[in-house]
Amino acid sequence: IRPPGHHAGPRGAVGGQSAGFCLLSSAAIAAAYAMHVHRHVVKKVAIVDFDIHHGNGTEACVRNLIPSEWREAFQTAAGTLTMSGVACKPWLGSDDASNVFFSSIHGFGADAPPPGPDDDDDDESPVGLFYPGSGGPATSSEAPRICNLPVALRTPSGRWRRVMLEKMLLPLAAFAPDLVVICAGFDAHAHDPLEAGGLHEVDYEWMTQELVGIAETHCEGRVVSVLEGGYRVTGGALSSLARAAGAHVGALMDTSLAGVKWRADAATQRLDAAIATDEAARTARAERQQAAREAAREKAREAAAAAAAAEGAVAR
Repeated sequence: IRPPGHHAGPRGAVGGQSAGFCLLSSAAIAAAYAMHVHRHVVKKVAIVDFDIHHGNGTEACVRNLIPSEWREAFQTAAGTLTMSGVACKPWLGSDDASNVFFSSIHGFGADAPPPGPDDDDDDESPVGLFYPGSGGPATSSEAPRICNLPVALRTPSGRWRRVMLEKMLLPLAAFAPDLVVICAGFDAHAHDPLEAGGLHEVDYEWMTQELVGIAETHCEGRVVSVLEGGYRVTGGALSSLARAAGAHVGALMDTSLAGVKWRADAATQRLDAAIATDEAARTARAERQQAAREAAREKAREAAAAAAAAEGAVAR
């Protein structure tokens, strides 16, 4: 669906900020609809977000399940207009907060790389927090259950997967939802023009397979995935967005995952094996590149020696 939705809160833009490209909080609407219309089947719902940006709008909708005070300030021609109040919007009833789980893994921190050795120390270029600037480390054991998992920008695959397994997937499995709603953003891809993530297609395949496994175990396979971010469309079917989304949808449709129960120990073993394989592949690639560089240097030395010998022969 378009437009995306995870920056749109219960009252539109969150905190008076721009809501990115988002107008309606699609994942929260889907979860609320499921809990209301399919209440005899979907009693507990989980929303998980792996977009590179914090799902601040979805979180605001989840927090709005219990009474909370809100305050917003707007700049007008006459000055600053401040509004405040108490908001609460249940999706089904008073028990909603105990039956909703939300978790977001996302980039967080300085929206620029650290200065390099050749950068001017007097350069005072502003460096802000990565958009939307929210989603610092926070885990709520009380209702509603909210797990924010901020990681450094350009976090590599192994670290991202480890954080997601230990701090999102394990609590999600313990929550045992009846429906999993995925906010599927693909802008954490290493080739996305945002240059904020370090993931590849295989990482999206892994994340999806693990979420499907949890859904097969607790939800009878009920998974809904909605598209959020992802901006590299140059190249069509070969673009990073197309490849990442293709890996995600392929895992969602993988019939070999149907009926397979998810276990934490097995998931940890799969992750350890995948990281070891990736490390071995990186080491082998680095060795091949080093060997190629050495061969090129040796060839250059031989060419230089031959040229010098030829020049000496002409002089004689």
